[in-house]
Parts: sequence; structure tokens; C-alpha cells
Amino acid sequence: MPTKTSELLTTLAATLSAADHCPTVVRNQVLPAELTSFRDIYAFATLNDGDAQVTDRLLGTSIADGLNEIEHNAILLLAFEAADESVRDSVFDDALIAIDDAIKADPTLGVSDEVDVEVTVLEQESALSNPTTGLVFRIAELTVTMTFQSPRAF
Repeated sequence: MPTKTSELLTTLAATLSAADHCPTVVRNQVLPAELTSFRDIYAFATLNDGDAQVTDRLLGTSIADGLNEIEHNAILLLAFEAADESVRDSVFDDALIAIDDAIKADPTLGVSDEVDVEVTVLEQESALSNPTTGLVFRIAELTVTMTFQSPRAF
């Protein structure tokens, strides 16, 4: 049986992959030398599991009944490249909006009513050039913070 953290990360990756204008999200992979074709450009998206911390311990009628309040920060890396920078930038912006809309549509990720998901854009870059293709990347690194309760500390 998967942990609640694993269940949430799997559901998050599937939710983002299903969002319009967002490439398929894989888990825990590095940026490849060649991106896959996506909507007339090249794109890559990976959800890195990140880390979690117990922020509070909610006691029940006994120690065994208590719940841990957990804050888990996962990192979503998006990368896009295209010969036409205006097309690349438009698809990039559409993907960010689609991710935000997907999270707002179901901030519990359908897993439970105790999950709260927040997305923060950490960094955006557009000056990195792919040495293989010569095309310029547009990259965003987003922190996805999930706060939830679990009987376990993970």
C-alpha cells in the first residue's frame, strides 16, 4: 500500500499531465539532452519528489490515534524550446496557466479533503541554450507545496 505522500505525488503528476497545454509530467528525471515534441515545439516536465517535514502533531484520544500534519515540497521543472521564440513563450505561458487552473480546480487532488496544494514559481530563465540544437530554453522551476495529515510521519 503506498504512503499518502506517494499517493499524492502520483496523483499530482497525473493531474498536471492531464491539464491542457501541459506536457506529460514524469517523476524524478533529469532534463534530457533532447526534449520530446509537444504542440509544435519541444518540451519536458518532471516532478521531483522533494522533501517533507512534520509541521505539527495532532493528538487523538491516544498517542496511536494522533495525526501528523505534513508539509511536502515537490519541485516541478518545466522546459520548452523552439526555433520561434514567440511560439515557445506562448506555449510556456499556456502551460503555467494550465498548471494553476488544474490545481485550483481540485486543490485536494481528489485524494482527501485534508490536502491543500499551492504552487509558487521559483525561477524562470530564457537565456539557456541547448548545446545539441542551438535553440534557447524557456525554463520554470515551481515549488508545489502540499499540506496534509497522515497517521505516519511520511
